[in-house]
Amino acid sequence: MIFGSTPVEAVGVLRGLLQQAIACISTAVLSERPPSPTRTLFLAHPISSPHGRVTVRIQHAFVVIHDQSRATRERWEARTAGYMYKLDGADGREILAYHWHPAGRSHKQRPHLHIGAGFGAIQPAWQKAHFRTGFVTPGPMLALLIDHSGRRGTAS
Repeated sequence: MIFGSTPVEAVGVLRGLLQQAIACISTAVLSERPPSPTRTLFLAHPISSPHGRVTVRIQHAFVVIHDQSRATRERWEARTAGYMYKLDGADGREILAYHWHPAGRSHKQRPHLHIGAGFGAIQPAWQKAHFRTGFVTPGPMLALLIDHSGRRGTAS
């Protein structure tokens, strides 16, 4: 849970944590879409591995809510409302993607993983499968990029 004493502070804490994770592989900076009512932090440009073999895309949706349980002082929470952390191949095809879109149009509203055509599809049917994952952060995707390249990526 991400808390702050004001809505702005709660958003700042969330942004800071995500930006710190991204800084492990890139100097790319998160952007924010205006609230509607959900807000989204995202990379305006995907992060490319040093050799350009893979790119990472990140979208992290959240809402800011007033925590009514703390009567002694103000407290606000930046609560995750969905995400898309995606790894694409050099040809632009999805290799894998972590999704959670509980309020979306999809009938798959639990956190899940997609294995895309860019993976080399051992089983073509797996490209449409939704492998349940539980809640994830961008960390596993960013670690995969580090492991894959052995070096930091760049914003493209």
